[in-house]
Amino acid sequence: MNTRGQNKKRKSTTKTSSLGAATQEDTPPPMVTTVQDTDDNIPSNSGAVMHPVVTNRQGSPITIWIVGSSLVKNAFVQARRRPGGINLGQDHIGVRLWWLGKSGMRLKDLLNRIKLMLRYEEPPTYLVIPMGGNDLGEIKTGVLRNRLKHYVNNITELLLNTTLVWSQILPRLTWRYSADIDAMDRSRQRINSSLASYIIRHGGHYIRYPDISPNSTFICQDGVHLTDIGNYIFLNTIQGALEAFLVYSPHTFPECKS
Repeated sequence: MNTRGQNKKRKSTTKTSSLGAATQEDTPPPMVTTVQDTDDNIPSNSGAVMHPVVTNRQGSPITIWIVGSSLVKNAFVQARRRPGGINLGQDHIGVRLWWLGKSGMRLKDLLNRIKLMLRYEEPPTYLVIPMGGNDLGEIKTGVLRNRLKHYVNNITELLLNTTLVWSQILPRLTWRYSADIDAMDRSRQRINSSLASYIIRHGGHYIRYPDISPNSTFICQDGVHLTDIGNYIFLNTIQGALEAFLVYSPHTFPECKS
């Protein structure tokens, strides 16, 4: 799990799919998007600065899959409007992000989602998992924690050379399975702490979002989805985390202050 995957060269065709499209058995999952640049896009006399391409240990370009629910779907939509685009400003060094977001997605759906993607692409270098919020409260926290570890083990067996990244379950103002917001937030924190420690022990990373608080500045009126400001911070944090993992590989981003 602590070694990075070997990805063969991506096909020249750019894959896109419409937002919210239903998954088809013989087509790539919805919300899968890549951007592919070639040297033909840079005139030989342009004076452009050529950045070195980042590669994994096997010399292949870095690919990153971000798999989750509507949180990922909405982040992708906002990323398209940003100057850095859907690759969060890292495409110039050969890093490519794939966003796989499906509304209402649960952790039990994650493995099949990955298997479907593997029908079309080589395993990623990193797999970012911003999930768990739709499962919290359905069963006891201890049971959910053990199931999550089981899912992580299954993913590790499927993606032997991929580094896993646990993306913190974000706070909410309302939860699907309980009206006790304080109790749900305590459960959220316990799950985050447990899964972060487990994944880090197995060579992975953990992304925290300390700037996103459970209030109307960051959370929409539905109590679940992020506002534009919340999405902006979410994307900035993911971008900073991925850059840090590529350069000096901290266990956690942002790093915890002692």
